[in-house]
Amino acid sequence: TTPTATTTVPGIKPGNCTTNRWHMSTQVGATYTCTNDDVYPEAWLAMEWRHFYDTATDCCQAFYGELPCTVDDICTRDKCAEKWHISLTPGEEYTCTNSHDFLEQWDASYFYDTADECCLGYFDSPC
Repeated sequence: TTPTATTTVPGIKPGNCTTNRWHMSTQVGATYTCTNDDVYPEAWLAMEWRHFYDTATDCCQAFYGELPCTVDDICTRDKCAEKWHISLTPGEEYTCTNSHDFLEQWDASYFYDTADECCLGYFDSPC
């Protein structure tokens, strides 16, 4: 199963992105979804091997097999909000920003740690 694009689920508080593992989403309306948020029943910790996986792909395969699986990566979402990306603001051509204004479907490859890296990545020159 190939996971689909990241889906934002409002109201999820970020967990610890260095230790979060993938599990079936417990959010209302999140059907066929694997996530690395920290919202799950405490009882799952007693059978960690059954509920948690190291990758989204492994989670999707374990819970949904060949069915389409949505991936909600809260770590990418949180980290991207602090990183640099191309501006979507009209009139700001050749501009990088660290605003929260970016497309939901952008994965980590659209983001950079610094403004200089962003400009070089998008425009092949300083902004």
